[in-house]
Amino acid sequence: MSIETIALTHTYMAGTSRAVVAVDEVSLRIGDRESVGIIGPTGSGKSTLVQHFNGLLRPTSGRVLVDGLDLWETDRDDPARGRRGRGRRSELRSIRQKVGLVFQFAEHQLFEETVFDDVAFGPRNLGLDESEVRERVAGALAAVGFDPEEAKALGQRSPFTLSGGQMRRVAVAGVLAMRPATLVLDEPTAGLDPRGRVGLLDALTRLHRETGLTLVVVSHNMEDLARLVDRVVVLDRGRVVEDDGVREVFSQTERLRALGLDVPPVVSLMQALAGRGAPVRTGLLDAAEAAEEISRWLASRADPRTEGR
Repeated sequence: MSIETIALTHTYMAGTSRAVVAVDEVSLRIGDRESVGIIGPTGSGKSTLVQHFNGLLRPTSGRVLVDGLDLWETDRDDPARGRRGRGRRSELRSIRQKVGLVFQFAEHQLFEETVFDDVAFGPRNLGLDESEVRERVAGALAAVGFDPEEAKALGQRSPFTLSGGQMRRVAVAGVLAMRPATLVLDEPTAGLDPRGRVGLLDALTRLHRETGLTLVVVSHNMEDLARLVDRVVVLDRGRVVEDDGVREVFSQTERLRALGLDVPPVVSLMQALAGRGAPVRTGLLDAAEAAEEISRWLASRADPRTEGR
C-alpha cells in the first residue's frame, strides 16, 4: 500500500488572525513495505502530517492519495457557496482499517474491562463472528510479542493492571487486530522504561521483517529510529528539508544539530573517533557493528606490522 501527499498544506484556524501553517506544501511518497522515520524539532508538523495519512485531518489544500485513491476528492462541490465537497466519506472507513494510527501514549486509548475485549473492539465493530474475533486477538497479541500462554492469561486481566510497556503493546495490538497494511506510530516508546522500550521495538522490527507491514514512525528518539527504519524524512517548520536513507541522514550531524536534533549515540561515538584520527567507518548505526569496528581498529594498533599505517 502506498501513501502519497501532493503539495499538502494544513493550516490551523485558517482564515483567522491566529492561523498557523503546520504543514506547508509537503509532497511525499511512502511505498509498500517501507519503514520510514519522520523527525523534526517540536512544532515542525510531524504529528499533523501523519494524521492526514488515513483521513483524520483534512488538508487545507493539496491532495492525499492512498493506493492512488484521493481521500478528499470532492463529491458535493457547491460552487454557489464556494465550498468544497465533503469528500469520499464512504471510502474513509475502509482506509482507516488499512492505515492504522497509534497515537503518542497509546495506552490512554485503552478503555475496556479486559485486555481481550480491548483488542477485540475493532474486529467486533467490523461485524466479524466471534471465532474470527478470537483469531484476530490471538494473532495481534502474538505479533506484539506475547506468547500464547501469556496472552491467554493477560486476556482476562484489566489492561490498567499491566506495566507501561505491556499496556503500550496491547494498544498496538488493538490496531493490528484490524489488519492494517500500514502502521503509523507517533512517539511509540515515549515514557517507557528500558525493558518496555526494547520489548516494543523488538515486536515492531519483527512485524516489519516477517509480515511486510509498512511502518511509519514519528520519534524524537534517534536511537529507536536507527533500529527500526531504513529511510528518514526530516521536517522543519512544516516543510521537508531532507529525505534519504537512515545512514545518510544521520551522517549529517551538524545539519541535524542546527535544527535542534540529535543523532544516535553510535554515530556520535564513531564520528568523534574519526575526528581524532582513528581510521574507523562513521556510517554505522548498530552498537554491535560499532564494537566490531572499534575492536578491529584497536587490534590493528596492537599489531606491529601495522605501525606507521
